[in-house]
Amino acid sequence: MRLSSWGFPISWEQADPFASLRRVGKDSTVLLICVTVFLSYLPEAGQYSSFFLYLKQVIQFSPEAIAAFIAMVGILSIVAQVPPWMLSASLEAMCSQQLFLGCGDVVTQSEDDE
Repeated sequence: MRLSSWGFPISWEQADPFASLRRVGKDSTVLLICVTVFLSYLPEAGQYSSFFLYLKQVIQFSPEAIAAFIAMVGILSIVAQVPPWMLSASLEAMCSQQLFLGCGDVVTQSEDDE
């Protein structure tokens, strides 16, 4: 048992993760879903662990190229996850009207070239 000063006491039976698994195993539908999800994630976990070996052995990436690839993917993931409010705030700071006029100008120039 936990100390009473920590709040509501909890027993080891309540905190046992294997007891939860035993309860899940009693319902065959829930157990089937859990097994399916677990097995579906196994190939993905193997893919993540062997991807860099694939880059090195099959594509012949050097260790420096692998590091650069990891850095590039990291930077692209940061850029892709920029919240829209940050993007809109930066566009307003860059005088969005001028930016959109410039983009429109580029679009009209590319249509004229065709």
